[in-house]
Amino acid sequence: MNYLNMIANIIESLWKTADPNSPNDERRQHFHILNTFQNDLYQLEDLKTLLSPVVNEQAKMFGLKCLEHYILYK
Repeated sequence: MNYLNMIANIIESLWKTADPNSPNDERRQHFHILNTFQNDLYQLEDLKTLLSPVVNEQAKMFGLKCLEHYILYK
């Protein structure tokens, strides 16, 4: 998976986990994607993309959450 696809998957997962119409199984899968990214795949370079003016506020908050996790646990 290339970098842009990974970021697109993160943004899609953020939408799916926030959507009250998403089935629980689908929501659980997207939570897993977000947790895996935050815990294992996140790099400081990702913050620039996640805080870009073209992404939504939810993605920006996720980027800051990933940064906090990075500072505390890596």
